[in-house]
Amino acid sequence: AAVVAPLLATISSREVFLRGVECGSWVAFGYIGQAIGLMTTTAAKSCFICTLNVVFVSMVVGFMKNKFDPKAAAAAVLAVSGVAFLELAGSQQFVVGDLFSLAQPIGFGMGYIRLEQIMEDSPKDAAGVTATKLLMVCLASWVFFLASSGGLPDFAPILNSSTAMEGILWTGLVTSALSLLVESVAFRYIDATSASVIFTTEPLWAALFAMWLISEPFSFADGIGGFLVISANILKELPNDKLPTWFRSDGGGK
Repeated sequence: AAVVAPLLATISSREVFLRGVECGSWVAFGYIGQAIGLMTTTAAKSCFICTLNVVFVSMVVGFMKNKFDPKAAAAAVLAVSGVAFLELAGSQQFVVGDLFSLAQPIGFGMGYIRLEQIMEDSPKDAAGVTATKLLMVCLASWVFFLASSGGLPDFAPILNSSTAMEGILWTGLVTSALSLLVESVAFRYIDATSASVIFTTEPLWAALFAMWLISEPFSFADGIGGFLVISANILKELPNDKLPTWFRSDGGGK
């Protein structure tokens, strides 16, 4: 957040800033729910629950537009099924963290929907909106930490560990700041529903990089899951004239 803070000055209007604050608040809500959920649930189950945002976004967009999109719905089902193959293995007992993890599809899903609306109206504000979102996530994270711990953390062990600092810099600068900036720019060209389907490829990329970098096995179930996730993305982007009339997102037109 500190690195991209100067980009706040590039926001074109107070209205865009306030819309960015709302968007960032939804994203922060998702992150805090994720953090609380991971205290009791598994990372794999948390990842699966997170990808339910593809279903949430499809439902909310359909409600807002008063229109059912069978292509988006089918892509959502395929994507969630694929992630289930990639992430869920063995016994998956319910824990209270699963409920808190539901903040992810809601928070991240609403963040996608609001970001699409902002970029549609103000495409040149991608950098400023990204900085605003990171600011809100930073503030919410500190409020949550102070409320739950009652004091400031001891930074000494982290600052004295090169491994910890490398991890913090990578996750802060690359997987947070840079990825959110690229996401904001991408929303100039794609809608929230498409973005949520693309998001479900994350577990597939994780499995492929784990196989490449740390020699983790890529199982048959991983292969099925990857196939379903990729199929979901292909289906979502297929032109309507390549689909049966009853399956088209425009109700039968081109």
